[in-house]
Amino acid sequence: WYWIIGGILFGVLIAFLTWYFKKRKPNTLAKPFQTNTSPYEEAMKELAGLEDYNLSLPSEIRIVHTKLAGILKRYLSRKQNNNYQNKTTGDVLIQLSDHYPDKDMLAKAASSLRCADAVKFAKYLPPAGESEECIRLTRAVINIIHQQTREGQAQPVNPK
Repeated sequence: WYWIIGGILFGVLIAFLTWYFKKRKPNTLAKPFQTNTSPYEEAMKELAGLEDYNLSLPSEIRIVHTKLAGILKRYLSRKQNNNYQNKTTGDVLIQLSDHYPDKDMLAKAASSLRCADAVKFAKYLPPAGESEECIRLTRAVINIIHQQTREGQAQPVNPK
């Protein structure tokens, strides 16, 4: 009797799983970077929004630097069709050096991203001037990348 009951339960389980997976709706996720604006316009708009924050308040400094790193990573993600959102600063800088040979741009990106990491993780509170400089550097990096891709100069240095 145990074998017969086990076989019936196994058959019921298979029938239930078949019914469940046929009735389940397919997973229709929206594309993560689908917007009507260009990556450059979106990044410039978000950077302009950072100027509304009071950089003398510690809570707002953390928000600005968190958003600053996110803006750069989102811009790169949309520009290169590669998700940079979960990458570390080191990974982002390696990808930038592979795609853009401009050492000055890479130094600016490194400075801005490392300052953002220090604020987020080491609880560093930079003076307002340093935070404004990070915003300016991020804007400069995005402008350089935008100009290089418009001119067709952004060739991968180390194609993989």
